[in-house]
Amino acid sequence: MPRQALGRGLEALIPELGGERRERIVSIDIDAIQPNRHQPRQRLNEEKLQELADSIRSHGLVQPVVVRTVGEGYELVAGERRWRAARLAGLDQISAVVKDCTESELLELALIENLQREDLAPLEEAGAYQTLIEQFGLTQEGIAQRVGKSRSQVANTLRLLGLGEVARKLLASGALTGGHARTLLGVTEVDRQGDLAKMAAEKGLSVRQLEDLVRAETLRRPERGAKVGREPWMGEVEEGLGRLLGVRVSLHPTKRGGYLRIRYARREDVERLYAALGASLPGEPGDPGEGEPA
Repeated sequence: MPRQALGRGLEALIPELGGERRERIVSIDIDAIQPNRHQPRQRLNEEKLQELADSIRSHGLVQPVVVRTVGEGYELVAGERRWRAARLAGLDQISAVVKDCTESELLELALIENLQREDLAPLEEAGAYQTLIEQFGLTQEGIAQRVGKSRSQVANTLRLLGLGEVARKLLASGALTGGHARTLLGVTEVDRQGDLAKMAAEKGLSVRQLEDLVRAETLRRPERGAKVGREPWMGEVEEGLGRLLGVRVSLHPTKRGGYLRIRYARREDVERLYAALGASLPGEPGDPGEGEPA
């Protein structure tokens, strides 16, 4: 299946809907369908789900779901909200398009469909981008083309994976927005980042107010041996290196030059860094070091 079609959304999944092959839309026992195992969405808005269920109860299901055959049943490819809302509305049968697709296509289509929805949580979106990079070898530019966003938007969303645990939990719960989270990335000390995250959530600070706090924090608490203030070019270099290496990078000037700090959240970040440098982790296939004993 050509990947270039994915950016067109559901039309790319079921192009037959606009043509003559309408016989592919069938009615399926709703309980014979299981959810997509690769669903990036961790939680659904119950209020909106109920609204959709009420609409389906009154007007029926306007757009069919997309499924593939699994054993004697079916697995969702796209349309989990519609499927769940239809069950909530009490439907026994649901209109569906049965589509043949591989396991890898199932994952990619599920990610793309959800990424094109505006209500996907920031960390869910970042995790989906990361999966597309790691499992499909897509670049940030390639992802941007498929989901209709700029490469900088994709890069900034991926940076959220470098947040500390406290900030990640508050972002996942909705206590902080993506704007708050991106601002907190400017705080290199994880504990202090967590303190500011909790303060922003508890006091209901706006993104602008949090930006002011982070800016004041940077000037008031320079790291040992660092100059007060930074050169204008440093932010651009940090962004460029971060995009190139796929991890969060920060420059820290000192009286004798400075040092480069690279932050990682998981092993995959380190593997990506090694790959960007044309090497592999010690002990990994292709590594010139000792590796595992024979």
